[in-house]
Amino acid sequence: MKIIKLFFLFIFIQNSSIAQSNQFFPSENASWECGVTGFAGIPFPEYRALCGDTLINGKMYSKMYRIELDSMGNETSRIYEAGTRLNLDQVFWIPSSLDQEEILYDFSLEAGQTFSYNTFFGNPNTITVASNTLVNTLDGITRRQIQFDNGEIWLEGIGSNFGVIYRGIAFVADFDPQAYCYKYDGQLVWMNPIIQPEPTCEFTFEANCDEITSNENILKKLSFNFECYPNPISDNSMIQIQGFEKLETPFLSIHNMEGQLVEKINGINEEKFIFSRKNLNAGVYVFELTDGKTTFAVRKKIVITR
Repeated sequence: MKIIKLFFLFIFIQNSSIAQSNQFFPSENASWECGVTGFAGIPFPEYRALCGDTLINGKMYSKMYRIELDSMGNETSRIYEAGTRLNLDQVFWIPSSLDQEEILYDFSLEAGQTFSYNTFFGNPNTITVASNTLVNTLDGITRRQIQFDNGEIWLEGIGSNFGVIYRGIAFVADFDPQAYCYKYDGQLVWMNPIIQPEPTCEFTFEANCDEITSNENILKKLSFNFECYPNPISDNSMIQIQGFEKLETPFLSIHNMEGQLVEKINGINEEKFIFSRKNLNAGVYVFELTDGKTTFAVRKKIVITR
């Protein structure tokens, strides 16, 4: 009886570790480091991170950026590449060059199943799962590891050993990507064991990523913003608009996380006004400030408590 109890306790602990949140593909606080080897045989470093959210075709995506660094490791520019979202075991993305989502990863695949997709270069391809096993990463989380017939490996919640956006890439002369490191919330979670010399994994992305946008050119074109405090909101909150004098007919729309419009405030005629939760249930909402004369908006996540 004691042996049976210990067995079930082991199974419970194992399943509890699998269910932890950062086992799943992240929506924030994540960064990847990889190297792309070209004709000269010298790997060129690439850095990517998730920062902020964007609403595309009525769905919420995390924004993935390529981060450019100087020789001292300081960020010099941030280039938007895609929006990503998780749905059960599948990760979808919309690259900046497309207007419809595609599947990026399917972590439910079992041995013998196939995965059809468009590569990073837009070429159609199909790969077959050779094996599906469980591995532990440096954060102590048990993850699925899917190996394909082309030698590629996917780690659940992390991505491909070729690089997070280079999954399934067929061999291309003078272009050989390899993932180096993955960090979540500043913590090293995974390091590619085949890379020699061992990568330093020094890149850690730190930025304020609270804003939600509806258009990636918005930061260049908009000259208004807003703050909501306190946030979270229990009853009332002050909303202050920066650049109010540049707006002609501003209004505030409030959406739940399913994208449904739950309230709209028109006739805003002051840079500061009091927002009352009224009958809104506790939860996370998207507040969208729009100038009625433009197609641009600033969106932010606002939490309403009980």
